[in-house]
This record gives sequence, C-alpha cells and structure tokens, in this order.
Amino acid sequence: MELLTRKGWTYEKDGALWLKTAQLLRQKYLAEGKSEKQVDKLDLKDDVLRRANGFYTYFAADIAYHRNKLEIRGFDLCINVWGLTTTATWPGSRLPWMGWGWTAPTGWWWC
Repeated sequence: MELLTRKGWTYEKDGALWLKTAQLLRQKYLAEGKSEKQVDKLDLKDDVLRRANGFYTYFAADIAYHRNKLEIRGFDLCINVWGLTTTATWPGSRLPWMGWGWTAPTGWWWC
C-alpha cells in the first residue's frame, strides 16, 4: 500500500484508504482510444484498501499476495482460479501491477 500511496494512487476519506480506481482506469481507457461516452457508461468506482476500522480489505490482501508472489519470491507465472464474481474487479485489480511496472495479464483462460 505504501508504494501505491507514494505513486499518488491512493487517498484517505472518512478514515479509510482508497485506491483511485475510477481515475486511473478512466485515464487508461481514454489513452487506449475509448471515447468519453464509452468510459462514462462503465460507472467506475474507487476501491477501499483499508477500512476505517484499520482492517485491510480482501482486495488489498490480493494485491499484496500477487506482489509477494511475483516480485519478492520471483515467480514468473501465476495462475489464478477465480469465480464469476471476480470478473467485476478484474480491471481494477490489474492497476497495482501496472504501478509496479509489470505487464498486466490481458486475457482470460477458462478451465
């Protein structure tokens, strides 16, 4: 979380730490050539990383897990088995990877 905060990708609101998911994805999609109208239809929202009670969210734990696996422990491949509810968070979950300079996965592999 410290690295994301240093990059200016987080903010504090109501005692919680938030990832600027909406702003970052908006910039990414516009740079990729999507129109303002297309991006507006996505109804992008920011994600909570640390709740006001001090507990980190599952989303924050997932970010930390992937950083540990890929950067600290040096794995060069990570296979995630996710349920259907994860597809809504997939674009936002890739943001931290891009912040660390990794090439974020772009496709889906279904089993």
